[in-house]
Amino acid sequence: RAAAAVPWGEVLGSSRLEPATGSAAADAPGAERLRGRVVGLYFTASWCGPCRRFTPKLVQLYEAAARASPPDGLELVLVSWDEIGDERREYARQAGMRWLALPHSREARALADELTLRYDVTSIPALVVVEVSADGSSARVLSRDGRMDVERGHAPWMSRVLG
Repeated sequence: RAAAAVPWGEVLGSSRLEPATGSAAADAPGAERLRGRVVGLYFTASWCGPCRRFTPKLVQLYEAAARASPPDGLELVLVSWDEIGDERREYARQAGMRWLALPHSREARALADELTLRYDVTSIPALVVVEVSADGSSARVLSRDGRMDVERGHAPWMSRVLG
């Protein structure tokens, strides 16, 4: 089936997420943590200069949303285009990414490819913002150009997570 035809709940299924910095998480959250939330899928890579310039702006937004929103507000998920997991983790540590990431594994690589196709991501950095249903079965796209929303400093979804 085409990527966009596969329901959100089937795409993420029982996928485990991890802190972007790779710190140990025995109780790694699964996709259920994203239920009922505004989720930014951040497509990026350690070797990408434009990504390194954009990431600090996204870190600022994430921290501001964490202060302003209820605990079920904004969540970010790093979808790395890095080939080596340690490079992604080091990039996340250096940049202060305190959000979730797809783990660096063969299964997660397939999921990253699926999300890239689903949201037609052709270059990085890219930020796709979705609203995940309360039961986790579907996700409605709020913005396919979240990067520009963050650069401009306003968008309806941003008002929602910033209060």
